[in-house]
Amino acid sequence: IAALPSTSEVRREACRVEVSKGKTLRAVFFAPANRSGPHSKIALVCTHPWAVMGGDMNNNVPDFLARKFAALGFLTVKFNFRSGTITRGNGEIEDVVAVCRHLQALDDPPTSIYLLGYSYGSMIANACVDELDIIKGFVGISTPFSVFWALSLFNGHKLLKKSHSSKPKLLLTGSEDNFTSKAAFCSRFSKFPQPREGFIVSNKDHFWFGNEWILLVLIYQWLQKQIQPQANGETKSDAAEAMPSGAVSSP
Repeated sequence: IAALPSTSEVRREACRVEVSKGKTLRAVFFAPANRSGPHSKIALVCTHPWAVMGGDMNNNVPDFLARKFAALGFLTVKFNFRSGTITRGNGEIEDVVAVCRHLQALDDPPTSIYLLGYSYGSMIANACVDELDIIKGFVGISTPFSVFWALSLFNGHKLLKKSHSSKPKLLLTGSEDNFTSKAAFCSRFSKFPQPREGFIVSNKDHFWFGNEWILLVLIYQWLQKQIQPQANGETKSDAAEAMPSGAVSSP
């Protein structure tokens, strides 16, 4: 990405997505003005931080990624989880699946969906990767591995197990993350099955304020490799510190 894309021509549509009879959630869809580009059949579903602490779809990370990736030609969506209380995560998984099914039902549906989860939202999105065949992989941003138990009423081990998929995955964190240490991140990362890739971004904390563009670049590079697989090579970024040898691998 030579420069941050302008969102001036991105189309925005807010709607209600049905989860089950009588139950809906609020979502906002973004699409490029011209859906004929190379990324036009790929959708990205962005999930937000813990609602108990004020997280919602307007958080800086999911909002930035949804808007900027739409400007890059992808169909994107951000949404609010229905629950605002502490749960075991099962209802939130239903929410992600409902959004993906809504995308599948569009007049011009995507052929592939990737989940972009941030903080608590990554704990949920990562666990959804095998719920539908159209979901091709996930990106976990600042996944709060060390506090899974607290955020899920002790259901963290089940959510983590569901995320151990054979589909492609990218895990990103800051070296100064407020909830998960570098050592804890590396330990958890090493247990994910291939294909997997991970980055610890130097001098960045959990919140990414003013540094969302780093996530955009790293995720875009990874997505390009999923769209146009490369035989060898690692994602490179001056802003990122690749994890220790043996912990990072390319799909």
